[in-house]
Amino acid sequence: MAEYSEVPEIVITDTFSTLVTDFNTVSSGLGATGDLTTNVKTTVVGAINELEVGIRGVSNNLVATDLDTNAT
Repeated sequence: MAEYSEVPEIVITDTFSTLVTDFNTVSSGLGATGDLTTNVKTTVVGAINELEVGIRGVSNNLVATDLDTNAT
């Protein structure tokens, strides 16, 4: 994962060149979706959703609701 000295910030008054640089910085830090090891490779959100469904199965609850963090 990329380490940033500053988090890229989009400001409405930025030049187009600055906007492109900031976008490319965030994009390169995120990585290529084709490198994902999930079945869904078109979007990061789709890949995360696939993993979430894999974890919770057929439950309609969110992952946090189904996980028990109490040691037994």
